[in-house]
Amino acid sequence: MQTFVLSFALLTLAIFHGRSAPNTPVALDAGSPDLHIIKQTTPLYPPIAKAAHVSGQVKLQVEIGVDGRITNTKALTGSAMLFSAAQDCVKQWVYEPVIRNGKSVVVSTTVLVSFELPAPANPNDEQIASRFFPLQQACTKAVSSNADPAKQSEACKQAADAAQTFSSQERFIERRSAFVYASTAMRRNKQLKESLDYANKAVSVIEQGHDDGSGSSAAYSVRAQVEAQLGDLTGASSDIVRAEKFERAAIAEMGKLNGDFAKNQYIPVLKGLLNFHAQILTAQGKTDEAQAALAEASKL
Repeated sequence: MQTFVLSFALLTLAIFHGRSAPNTPVALDAGSPDLHIIKQTTPLYPPIAKAAHVSGQVKLQVEIGVDGRITNTKALTGSAMLFSAAQDCVKQWVYEPVIRNGKSVVVSTTVLVSFELPAPANPNDEQIASRFFPLQQACTKAVSSNADPAKQSEACKQAADAAQTFSSQERFIERRSAFVYASTAMRRNKQLKESLDYANKAVSVIEQGHDDGSGSSAAYSVRAQVEAQLGDLTGASSDIVRAEKFERAAIAEMGKLNGDFAKNQYIPVLKGLLNFHAQILTAQGKTDEAQAALAEASKL
């Protein structure tokens, strides 16, 4: 009887193990001779990563199904800006099925996806950058410390002028940032025409599609502020709506990567945008919409 019970238990274990084994991935090193890729695509470089000059390799943990197609991916190392692009790329890869005991099996392995920045379009890019960054640092310091408005204006004009010597197809973040600060400084110095000009330049940069949500929000926000001071409430309201949209997108995206950063940095910005929008709407006589904006801000 004991022998029968033991044999039955072993038989049950064997049946259970036999059923689950095909679902257990076989771990293989990346360089295993059993891995033969038959379709491999190159990644699409994320515009924001390219604009931020982020490059390098992303290491992914992947599962290869019995048909040789990628069924699951997990980012292990590399820049978070490149994770989604790397995963989207690898999901299109196809391997020859790995055979064990005459049957295809699920495989777990790692892959590397490389992102290399192209050579700069402007051969003088590094020289311009070495001149630009000290000027931009002086500008941001003057604005953040609320220095004399004339000094803010002069410092940020120098930085913005340097930024304009970059190629129009590169240094998107640097150029947008310089124009946003220049617009802010000149508005504080009551140079409203010049402020609007730089705000328009900032918007032109982000409309090329190479910036993140918070940067795009800043461009539309500064233009809305100067438009409001010039009495263009319709333009200001339209731009602040765009700024709010981009800020919400930034909160959603950053929330996936760093919830605390989104809470401490981006949410207060959105709250400020909503309060400013409420002022514009009130001035337009749209009291119900103004109250809705204030109510949303109070919940943040």
